[in-house]
Amino acid sequence: MQCVVVVILWFCVTALNPPRLRKKKRTSAEIEEQQAQSHPVPPLGTDTKEKHAHRHNFASVLVQFHRTQCYFSATVQIASLTYGIFSTDMLNVFLLVPLATNGILPIVFTYILLLRYHRATLDITILTTVCWILASLVYWVLYSHVIPINGEIRNQNANYSAYEQFMYKLSALEACGGYSALAVCPDNFSLGKDEIVRASWRLRALTPVIWSFSSICLIVALGEEVKRRRREWKYHTVEQGTEVKDESRHGTEPYHHKATSGHEHGTHSLFKNSVVYCTVTALFSACVGMQLSLLSVSLSLKMTNVHNWTFGQIVAITVWTPPLLGYLYDEVKVFMPERFKTSTDELD
Repeated sequence: MQCVVVVILWFCVTALNPPRLRKKKRTSAEIEEQQAQSHPVPPLGTDTKEKHAHRHNFASVLVQFHRTQCYFSATVQIASLTYGIFSTDMLNVFLLVPLATNGILPIVFTYILLLRYHRATLDITILTTVCWILASLVYWVLYSHVIPINGEIRNQNANYSAYEQFMYKLSALEACGGYSALAVCPDNFSLGKDEIVRASWRLRALTPVIWSFSSICLIVALGEEVKRRRREWKYHTVEQGTEVKDESRHGTEPYHHKATSGHEHGTHSLFKNSVVYCTVTALFSACVGMQLSLLSVSLSLKMTNVHNWTFGQIVAITVWTPPLLGYLYDEVKVFMPERFKTSTDELD
């Protein structure tokens, strides 16, 4: 569900801010409009206020969703580190590797969306980086066990020892002292071997692609964010020095410079480029398809039951409810403002 929500958010951002295929030459009217932004503007109309409100609500839910998935993913990765992942265990590997990559791909691309909306604050950047480090640590620890497991499955002399370990652990009964009923039917170990081999191939081949692509995008995004913040800091330093000089030259009345946001003085984001953005979107969609294929491993190997949700599955779904309800509440306030007027608003 997390990947599906990120895809929806990604295409919503694309619809609200479509990339320009060709950079048009600015007309004199556009230049005058940009220069007029530094001067007081008349009050916005009702339609314009609603558009601004919708954009603000969407940006807010994007931030809340990203914080939620970062906290959820970090909790899952910390729990994985204490779950015995440092020993080769087929059940842990096949269950937790998709969760590790699921803590990297959606988080990285939501962070890119926040960069596009200029909402990637310092705390969000640090939170994203910490989640990526935790998920990468869990992923590479588990991935180091994938090759031995795959070799044992294909080795005829090993008698599918990894598969046996998986079947015994999955069907162990506490009433039998932790032993499995399959111990009396050793011939059943050959059943489902093809599904195990295909799942092992997906873990071995697809997960490095997902991790590498997401990590490259995150490193590029972090590099651009650091460069932007440095230029913004240099600009404000020079601006403050200029204001001090103007105050001493003109007395107590300071000289007013043209108001320009820090983002305009920073570097232009690489993800604003239409070619780069379309390429990243296509590759991101392909990676989401790979991730959904990985998440289906637990279903194809019957590790989880779709009709009998566990505690973790319920938490994984309900954790996204607060941001969604908050967004719906803000949208209702925009469509029905008269029902949400407070006494303070009436006095104003």
